[in-house]
Amino acid sequence: MRLLALLVFWLSSALHAADVLHLYNWNNYISDATVARFERACQCRLVQDYYSDNEEMLAKLAAGASGYDLIVPTGNAVESLIKSQQLRPLDKRLLRNLGNIDPAYLDTAFDPGNRYSVPYAYTITLIGYNAEKLPRARAAHDTWAVIFEPKYLIKLKGGSLCSIRSAN
Repeated sequence: MRLLALLVFWLSSALHAADVLHLYNWNNYISDATVARFERACQCRLVQDYYSDNEEMLAKLAAGASGYDLIVPTGNAVESLIKSQQLRPLDKRLLRNLGNIDPAYLDTAFDPGNRYSVPYAYTITLIGYNAEKLPRARAAHDTWAVIFEPKYLIKLKGGSLCSIRSAN
């Protein structure tokens, strides 16, 4: 499960000009056209720094990077950022559209009450397999081991017994 959250970063500086939003985000996550529309609609400038995975983002922040107004990590990284006190609680009075989020995506285990994060996107990764062929290969069908352990992979080699798909 991957849950992305928009967060107000603890080290956000009060010195930022009111018309600039500093965002720390995934590489190539927002198109230039979307940035332009956002800047026009909000009458501000968006300044982005990028990372390619949570580990890179967490390492940079742990090393002292600061000045971000918003960051976009996955849920497991939110928990680390909360524990390390790198996030500031959200002022929900300023989040007018918070009521539009399906309650099923709120109040997560990593941020009970959504004190520090707001869901942004949700991704589910599934394993699909051929219910007739996989058992004949004597390969597990109820574990990620079928993908990662050599003893199962060798049984599947060269065949199309299962496929991996990510659904967004």
